[in-house]
Amino acid sequence: MDMPVSLSDFVPTKPVPENKWRKDDSGRWVMPEKQSLFLDWLLSDPKVPDTEKQWAEDHGLNVSTIRDWKNNIKFRSEWERRAQERNISVETTQDVIKTLKKAATRGDVQAAKFYMSYVEKFLPPRQVERDDSVAHLSDEELEAEIMSLITEESLLDG
Repeated sequence: MDMPVSLSDFVPTKPVPENKWRKDDSGRWVMPEKQSLFLDWLLSDPKVPDTEKQWAEDHGLNVSTIRDWKNNIKFRSEWERRAQERNISVETTQDVIKTLKKAATRGDVQAAKFYMSYVEKFLPPRQVERDDSVAHLSDEELEAEIMSLITEESLLDG
C-alpha cells in the first residue's frame, strides 16, 4: 500500500535557531531556552544571582539583550501568563494576598504598600507617565485618590 506523498516530504526543514521563538506542534509560541531560564529567574524569590547584570554575565549575555527581551511583546505576554499562573497556584499565599487587598481597600495604607510590593515584583515593569494634574493635591487628597482607585479595582475584580 503506497503512502500519500506530500511536497513537505521533499523540502528540508530549517532548524529554528536556539535564540528565536518557534511554534510547537499545537501552534503555540515557545520561547527560547535562555529566555525561559531568565523568566524563571525573574519570577523567583529570592533571586540568585540578585541582579540582572550578574544573571546576564553568568549566561554569557549582554545586559542589553535582556532589555530587548523584556521589551518583546511575546516575552511580556509569557511573563504575564506565568506570573498569573504562579500567583493563582499557591493557595496559602493567595489567601494572604486577598486579606491584604481587603485591608488595603478599607484604607489600611500599610496593607496597600505590602499588597502592591508583592504584586509588582511578578509583573512586567509598567511605563510611568507624568501627570501634573495631581501636583496641586495635598498628601491627604492624593491618598484619598489612590484609595478610590484601589477600591474601584477591587470592585472590578469582584
